[in-house]
Amino acid sequence: QAQEFISRYKDTFDHEVEERSSNFSGGQKQRLSIARGVVGKPKILILDDSTSALDAKSEKLVQEALEKELKDTTTFIIAEKIV
Repeated sequence: QAQEFISRYKDTFDHEVEERSSNFSGGQKQRLSIARGVVGKPKILILDDSTSALDAKSEKLVQEALEKELKDTTTFIIAEKIV
């Protein structure tokens, strides 16, 4: 899900992250953090309030991607959203 906005930058994955990630929105920061956690194919992944800044559509896309990419990973997702 991070590639969606990263591909908009001319230098894509080499795009500089400014201090405090001020050049990214809250949702973009969260998607980057999730991507960093997933890229190493961990055996266990704990996501604590990792989608709080995402809208419902983006959150669903992230959840679907996690299910697809982490079939062999034990995943704990902690969220405070009330449905």
